[in-house]
Amino acid sequence: MRVSVFENIGFLFVSDIISRLLSFALFLAIAHTLGKSGLGDYSFIFAFIGLFVVFNDLGIQVLFVRDVAKDLKQTAHILSNALTMKLFLGIVVAVITAAAVNFSSVSGEVILSVYVVAFATFIFSIKTILMAVFYAHERMLFVSIAKVLEMFLAVVLGLAAVIAGYGLLGIAFAFLAAYSITLVVTLAAVRNIVPLQLGFDFAFQKQFLRDSMPFWFSSLFVAIYFRIDTVMLTFMQGSAATGLYNASYRLLDALYFIPSAIIGAVFPAMSRLYVSGMANLRVLYRKVFYYLFALALPMGVGVTLLAERLTFFIFGAEFSGSHVALQILIWALVAIFLSSLTGFLMNAINKQLTFTLITAAAAFINVALNLVFIPLWSFIGAAFTTVITEFFVLIALLYFARANDYSFSLFKTAVKPLLATAVMAAVIFLLLQFHLLVIIPAAALSYFVVLLLIKGIEPEELQLAKGYLHLR
Repeated sequence: MRVSVFENIGFLFVSDIISRLLSFALFLAIAHTLGKSGLGDYSFIFAFIGLFVVFNDLGIQVLFVRDVAKDLKQTAHILSNALTMKLFLGIVVAVITAAAVNFSSVSGEVILSVYVVAFATFIFSIKTILMAVFYAHERMLFVSIAKVLEMFLAVVLGLAAVIAGYGLLGIAFAFLAAYSITLVVTLAAVRNIVPLQLGFDFAFQKQFLRDSMPFWFSSLFVAIYFRIDTVMLTFMQGSAATGLYNASYRLLDALYFIPSAIIGAVFPAMSRLYVSGMANLRVLYRKVFYYLFALALPMGVGVTLLAERLTFFIFGAEFSGSHVALQILIWALVAIFLSSLTGFLMNAINKQLTFTLITAAAAFINVALNLVFIPLWSFIGAAFTTVITEFFVLIALLYFARANDYSFSLFKTAVKPLLATAVMAAVIFLLLQFHLLVIIPAAALSYFVVLLLIKGIEPEELQLAKGYLHLR
């Protein structure tokens, strides 16, 4: 029996919170033991690989989830052929990534670490297509367990490597081991749903790749404007500037679990509703948009007001100055909360080409602005570029959502969260002399109390949403 989308969101929320807390613990350990430059090198490794890893998917995973969610009987046939394609692409991309890093000016340790993580990423890519089976069948409990297991192993082994003095290379092997163990677990689990075999239906694969191309180009362009700033910073300003920038960036990444969990659970339902009930899809989109905005806005205001104290409390005096980037970047996260949902709406309603063109324009804007702003303002310039890029994507997606009859009043959506956020900001100013561990809970409590009082979260509204989401 298929559980509700609310239950799936709950599973993904909990697993993402745990996974990101674990990941952040490793990030802090690297920051405090290897310093700004070591943190910069660590960030470069994953950003550099991130520019290549998109080539080992070609949009296969998103299309797999969308098509299988619409017709579960096709799981075995689609999976067997998708798995064959992923194996071939993964090997090719791992080899190209390892070769490409030799043309950079980074240290030998970083190059060796890239080799290891490139192979680990190949393992990870095979696991993700198998995990897509559970997404498409809306069995998020296993997804959640596997995600936590993988990150727990990576962090425990990574911390052991840092403590033992094995540095970046030891951390790279920690990720390789964690991904490999999780792949074995996933292989065993997926066989309970569908037989595992390689498929060689070349006509189907050719058509599938043709259909997946818009999804792939979207992923490619998103990877460019998400990752290129870190790579460009390393080449143009050095590892220390990259470390300062990514200290702020990682704080935001720790919050990305919110839209990630919600959208991961909602996307299969959106794909189904486009076929079976478009009116319900409009309601679902509007409700989820509202609640994402209601979560993102107070985060943006709160982090802006407390950024300097947050970065000092978490990273220490060595990372002084990174709070300015955090005050800027937090507004990129606000935009991402909303653009991620609207982008997946475009995918669900077969408007993936529109999403692709928007992300292509965003990638071009991002690279062009980074070339101008990084030499002028270093990591602060990269932060401004990220915000400009994300708001461009959001505005463009909202325009096309409206053009496809998925529109609603943005003013009515925003007014109650705005009022509650204003009260929250006043509470923060009144409590500035207290410790962060007092200010943050008090601010969050004040926000949600006010939102409840002004009926920003109504029981009837939640019941209506649950009626559309509880699809069995």
